[in-house]
Amino acid sequence: MIPFELDDDTGVVRVDASGAEMVLAKTTRVRNGVMPVPSAEWDALRERLGDPAVEPSTPFLRWREESIEPVDVLTAIGGILKDEETGGWRTSSENLLLSDRDDAEVVRQQRRRGQRHALWVLAGIAVLAFGVWSLISSLTPA
Repeated sequence: MIPFELDDDTGVVRVDASGAEMVLAKTTRVRNGVMPVPSAEWDALRERLGDPAVEPSTPFLRWREESIEPVDVLTAIGGILKDEETGGWRTSSENLLLSDRDDAEVVRQQRRRGQRHALWVLAGIAVLAFGVWSLISSLTPA
């Protein structure tokens, strides 16, 4: 995760994508696989990224790499903060979404995602209410 700058002709913002959610449409930008642990690949990855927060507990590690290129057009959704050191702008480390889709498509996708989440929550509440109702009705004398 190398910090980079986004420039949209209204200004420049420094982006630290290490905590960002990446939503990439171009499949050429996404690679994944499985590597044995320990292995030379694992050692190279640790050297490049540092030690993991949690050590792998299995003999294999699934990995996923998402990459963006300097010429890619990106949509960034999140907050920005004034950088006290440089005087410029930087992204907030919380709730940052980066995508190679246009902004309207990203908004539609996130709206659909939120609607699906809300439906699951409502279904869970309905199941819970039915369970409570069933329990109460079974305890009530006929």
